[in-house]
Amino acid sequence: EDPLSPRTVCSEIVPGNHITYPVWCKWLNSLVRKLGGWNVIEGNWVKPGNNDIRSAVNKTKTKAQLKPAQFRAQYGRANSNLVQRVIEQTRMKKEDKFIDIGSGIGIIAMQVACTVGCKSTGIEVVNGRHACALQLKEYYLELLTTSGALAGDCDLLLGDFVDMKFRDVLLTSSVVFVNNACGTFGPRCVESGKLSLDYYLASFIKQMRIGTQIVAFDRLLELERPELQDVFCCHEFNGGDGGPEWTE
Repeated sequence: EDPLSPRTVCSEIVPGNHITYPVWCKWLNSLVRKLGGWNVIEGNWVKPGNNDIRSAVNKTKTKAQLKPAQFRAQYGRANSNLVQRVIEQTRMKKEDKFIDIGSGIGIIAMQVACTVGCKSTGIEVVNGRHACALQLKEYYLELLTTSGALAGDCDLLLGDFVDMKFRDVLLTSSVVFVNNACGTFGPRCVESGKLSLDYYLASFIKQMRIGTQIVAFDRLLELERPELQDVFCCHEFNGGDGGPEWTE
């Protein structure tokens, strides 16, 4: 049998234990190969091009079905290596509650849930990306069932994180991951006269519990105001080689 097949990888998992990072990487690589590669998996679901989802709206859902704040959405998939670095840097443990804002195809939330064992949530605004995430989650759940691995709950939700229905899950999270790189949550990605997603994100962060850790790809200037210097501490860390991969 193929040593890189998903079935073979399952045999390396000890039932009742969390999946180790090396085994997660091996399983994910085997699944990607089985499905024809990342280009096939992501394909038209998540690659509208030129970090502008307006051109993809007519191919999937109407503009009315997209939440109002964001009309551009750059897609960048964080590699497993970067996620592992985040887990290590935040010293994440099973008692934590992890949330990925802009979770795309859901891989990060799944990796955290099964390697750390904590509650893990992803929120994605683009319908096609969310649909792809749900398809991948079926394979993920099959992995857990077949191997008997221990994992935390993993919820993949569709919507805009600024929607008040997500307020509780945001405010009770202890580790927040957000790929806001290159200003994709900034003024250039909202309609003129509207508040940026970075502003909304900072507003939620101000209400979170002391000790909550935020992992962001770009600065949140709203949290760097002089009056907040004694409240928030900012540290930079090296995410390793080949952390995120961006679409064209």
